[in-house]
Amino acid sequence: MWWAGADQAYLDEPSAVAVGRLVLGRYGGRTEAGAVKNEDAAALRQGEDWELAVVADGHGGADSAAYLVELLHDDPEVDAVMARPAADALRVVRTHLMKRMRVAELDHLAGEAAVLAVARKDRFVAWLNIGDNLAFVLHPELARLGQRTLNQRSFFEWVGRVDSLRLDVPSYASGVHALRPGRTRIALVTDGVLDFFGDPDDGPLDAAVAQMMRAVHDGRGVDSATVVAWDVVAGETPMHPSA
Repeated sequence: MWWAGADQAYLDEPSAVAVGRLVLGRYGGRTEAGAVKNEDAAALRQGEDWELAVVADGHGGADSAAYLVELLHDDPEVDAVMARPAADALRVVRTHLMKRMRVAELDHLAGEAAVLAVARKDRFVAWLNIGDNLAFVLHPELARLGQRTLNQRSFFEWVGRVDSLRLDVPSYASGVHALRPGRTRIALVTDGVLDFFGDPDDGPLDAAVAQMMRAVHDGRGVDSATVVAWDVVAGETPMHPSA
C-alpha cells in the first residue's frame, strides 16, 4: 500500500488504519489554524517474515513525496531482495533503495522531500535516511538507558530538485540495529508529529497511533503528520557486554 497527501489530505481528519501488521496514521493539519495541504506520503510493504516502511515529507510542493514513495513502493525487486537471508536482505535493500532514488528522473518535480525507509527481517532492523524524519525503536530495556530512536534527524538533506544523493559525495545516513528480546515497537514519523507527541509507546498499537494523530489535531497542528508503526517480538538470547 502507498498513500500521498496530494491525493487525500486528511485535513481536520486524524486517521489511523491497520494495514496487515502495520498501522498507518495520517493527518493534514487543522484548517482553522492555517493548514491548507498535506505534503507527506508513506509506503507499507510486508512479507511473511519482513516489513518495509517509507515515510516522506515534501518541501516546495507535495509532488516530490508522492513520486518518491510510489517509486519505492512499486519497485519490482524488493520482494526478491527481502526474501534473502537477513544478512543479505538488509544489506542489499538499503543500497538498492538509494540507487533507485539516485537514478530516477527527478527534473519534473517542483520541490524535494525528506525520505526515511526502515526494513525489518528476523531480529534485525535496517534504515536509510535522507532528511529530518525520525524512527523510534521502543523497548523497555533500551528506554531505561535513554535510547528511543533509531536515527538522528538531518535538517539539510532531501531528494528531488535539491538533492543530497546527487552531491559529489552522496549525503545520507544508514545503519542496522539488532532488536532486544521481547516486544519492540518500531515507528517512523514525519516532523509534524514531533511538536505534539513524543512516541507511540503505550497501549495497543492502533490506539497509540490514533492518540498521536489526535494529539496533533488537539494541539492545532498545521504541518502534515504521518506515522507508520508496528510491533516485533524477538526471542533470541540477548547480547551483554563482557564482565
